[in-house]
Parts: sequence; structure tokens; C-alpha cells
Amino acid sequence: YLSACCHCKYIRKLRASGAQYSTVNYHRSAISKFHVGVAGVPIGEHALDCQAVKAVFRLRPPLPKYKSTFDIVTVLTYFADQPTCDLPLKLLVYKTLFLTVYSSLSRVSSISRLGPEIIMQQESIILHFTSLEKQERVGQSHGYLQIPVFSEVPELFPVRTLLVYR
Repeated sequence: YLSACCHCKYIRKLRASGAQYSTVNYHRSAISKFHVGVAGVPIGEHALDCQAVKAVFRLRPPLPKYKSTFDIVTVLTYFADQPTCDLPLKLLVYKTLFLTVYSSLSRVSSISRLGPEIIMQQESIILHFTSLEKQERVGQSHGYLQIPVFSEVPELFPVRTLLVYR
């Protein structure tokens, strides 16, 4: 049996060897899954263990996944200059996908789960998912994507591109 003190020493050794926070957290989870625990508390939830992992987080915080991004204004300007009705299918798909993701702040994986039905409402459109999203569980499903209707720049109106694409 591994005591909480030994587990903290292991975490310290991982950190000393140069391990990043995500690696230390992965090790903690793996050990906790198969360890009996200490005084009825899972080893990964023990106060000493949590403190050690938090220390690693402060010393080696996880770095952002992306070091750079693109200028959204450039992309919006490009699509605003592209008349939706005259676009070739490939560009229409790109424009529709981009505007849908941008206006709903959704993951691409969520967009891939959208069904074909578009429900028009006065202030928004509703697109239903065909399966659960990554973070959803049975009984906690939102089940749809709601995109607000706006018309300041008609060529950047996601509903318009969705209806033309449909």
C-alpha cells in the first residue's frame, strides 16, 4: 500500500525530473484509480496529494495549446466581401461553417453533430444535435444550438448562409 506521504514524494520526484503539470496529474489519476486510499479517502483526493499537485501547477502551469492565432477581422472582412448567393459550393461550405462556429462559439465537433433541420424563430434559429456533445451526459443534454439573428452585415449573417447552403 502506498501512503499519502510516499505518493507526495513520488509527485515531487516527477516534478524534479522535469514533468509538466498534465503528466503529474495523469500519474495521480492513474495511481488513485488502483490505490485503496488512506483512511477511506482516495489517494488522489488526500489533502497532502492535492497540495503537492497544486504546487506543481503553480511551478509549471500548463501552457496554452496554441502559441498564435489568426486575425478574426481579416477573415470576417474576406467573407463579408463574398456574396453568399454566388459562391461555389466549397467556399459556401467554408463560409457557413465559419459563421456558424463563430456566431455560436461552438467546437467543430459540436457542429459535426448537427442535424439537417433548421427551426426559425423571431430572434434566433435552432439547430438540433443528433447525438450528445463531448461534455454532456444523459439527462443533462442541451440538445440544440441556438444562433441569434442579426442583420447589421447581411453577408456575415450565418442564417443566410445556412439557408442558401441547405
